[in-house]
Amino acid sequence: MNKSTLSILLSFAIGLGIINLSILFYQSKKNDKPNIQDNGNKSQIRGMVVFQTYCVLCHGEKGDGTGRLATGKIPPPANLTKTMLNDEQLKAIIRGGGASVGRSEFMPPWGEELNDSQINDLIEYIHVLKTK
Repeated sequence: MNKSTLSILLSFAIGLGIINLSILFYQSKKNDKPNIQDNGNKSQIRGMVVFQTYCVLCHGEKGDGTGRLATGKIPPPANLTKTMLNDEQLKAIIRGGGASVGRSEFMPPWGEELNDSQINDLIEYIHVLKTK
């Protein structure tokens, strides 16, 4: 085998290794996200979309309050995986923001942005976060 062929084979093997590592990294990141089981609950899926659009920056991918914008917030964003609030309390916070119910002023009011169906779907997704 000449040097040129060996160099090509070595480059190919390194490339395959990088691809395999990328796949493993993607799968590990994918598994960090809450799992919506294929139970036909479209409300949870729609709620996940709302969460990813409006909530993930503060509450984080897992809903544990460790999003990119959570740094330095006192109090920090709520850990939705452990929330003890009932659905009506969650609706009040989502609609009016944290300050409207005596909680964090960093939680914005979403009542003019989200309609009742979106808020209900979001709460369904929060239930998924709590079971993870």
